[in-house]
Amino acid sequence: MANRMARVLISSGLLMAGSAAPVYAGAWNYAGRTQLSSTYDDNILLSAGNQYAPVLSATAGAADVSGRLQFQDDTLLLQLDPRFLATRYSGQQTLNHTEKFLTMLSQLTGERSSNSLTLTGTEDTTLTSEIGLTGLSAVNKKHRTVTANFDSNWRFNEFIDAGVQVSANENRYFDKQGTGLVDYNYNTATVNANYKLSERSQFFLQTSAGKLQVPDLNVYDKTNLSAVLGYTEQFSQRWLGTVYYGPSQVRANGSKANGTVYNASLSRKSELTNLNLSYTRDVTPTGYGLFGRRDQFQLTLNQPLSDRWATNWTVTSISTRYITANGNLELNTVNYGDVTGNLSWSISPTWTASFTAGYTRQTVKTVTSAAERNHAALNISWNGLMHRLN
Repeated sequence: MANRMARVLISSGLLMAGSAAPVYAGAWNYAGRTQLSSTYDDNILLSAGNQYAPVLSATAGAADVSGRLQFQDDTLLLQLDPRFLATRYSGQQTLNHTEKFLTMLSQLTGERSSNSLTLTGTEDTTLTSEIGLTGLSAVNKKHRTVTANFDSNWRFNEFIDAGVQVSANENRYFDKQGTGLVDYNYNTATVNANYKLSERSQFFLQTSAGKLQVPDLNVYDKTNLSAVLGYTEQFSQRWLGTVYYGPSQVRANGSKANGTVYNASLSRKSELTNLNLSYTRDVTPTGYGLFGRRDQFQLTLNQPLSDRWATNWTVTSISTRYITANGNLELNTVNYGDVTGNLSWSISPTWTASFTAGYTRQTVKTVTSAAERNHAALNISWNGLMHRLN
């Protein structure tokens, strides 16, 4: 869910870059960020156009305010990140919405181990939460997510380390009658082990189990199991590659659906160019109360043009096929694609102005026509530096 929201905000030009601010060890620190945007969208609902969800276009103003309160010393990190994003449309007041985010992190690091607990709460709408997944972004309904994640890692020696992650996720949709959306809970447990071959390469093994519960449908026995073997190689100081592959199985009502999950990614980081390229297949729950087998391609490219000017490009393609109770793939496949470009100007170390423009296309197999939209935004951002509380 966190990845999905990041993708939505990138697409709409509302994701702010974090500032490289100093952190004062052994003390409480704080920072604030604000972004004001003027946006245009010629298909706000990402609708294919019908009497129930017509194609609507409008301009809007958005205010994005966030902060960070942090304590950090040699072993302990405590962090609180609140964020509010308010969007108001001209002539389409029924689509006005305010999204709220809150993340609390506590992390304890020892000589050979680290343990962290993260609590996240999100209150957004289906205009953003369902984009590219269910094809139901054509309605504006409130959506709430609460997630708790515990992560524990151990280093046994210079070659071997391992970890355990446990996560509980609760999704609630409000006023969802007639949308097809249902409330659901998704709990996962993951165990991973890494073997370091050299300073630049390592193998890793990861197994995970997820349980999907859908109280609205009286369904409590859907599970997802997977195991992958992967390899990471640091080809040079700038290039890093990762691949993994393994079997996946979805179980529901006594039936099984076998498949595979995999990933191939390549990244390049330097002072001039940051490039990330990845192709991933995974299994994820959606607001339909079903597991979806998702294929995702993503390309991000950040290229400075000068000391103050930079461009950023994001290309995303997602295809989601739903896995039914008998293990077959649902006919209702959702294909989503977005291309977004951003041109930014660093006015000062804390102030940035940018222009974002993009094109989005979504098709649903049960709908005859495609949903297309063009979106653009002018943004002015203030990224406050980290300060120490006395």
